[in-house]
Amino acid sequence: MTSLQALAASGLLPDDAASATLVGRVWSDQQGGPCPFVLRDGHVFDLSNVSATMSGLLERDDLHAALGATDLTDLGPLDGFLNGGAGRLLAPVDLQAIKAAGVTFADSMLERVI
Repeated sequence: MTSLQALAASGLLPDDAASATLVGRVWSDQQGGPCPFVLRDGHVFDLSNVSATMSGLLERDDLHAALGATDLTDLGPLDGFLNGGAGRLLAPVDLQAIKAAGVTFADSMLERVI
């Protein structure tokens, strides 16, 4: 039987994480639900007061300024979401339309009918 290796933010984040703008979604035990977040210095900062959804966040005209807000709640280190102690990571999309490459809608519809 092989043992699972614990995930750590240091092994997952890009080399330029300190200067990058990284956003995503988590289920926060502290907030009791899903939260869009921005990652700063390895910590997850709740963007729920900026936008309740990732879709809404990414559609903002002032996205850069919104991500720079200083009054965000610190939900803890990313490692707490990787190990399940503070919550868990969610898919980074919520209400956005997702399109897959390779099949047109009409072709897909025809195949479903057949």
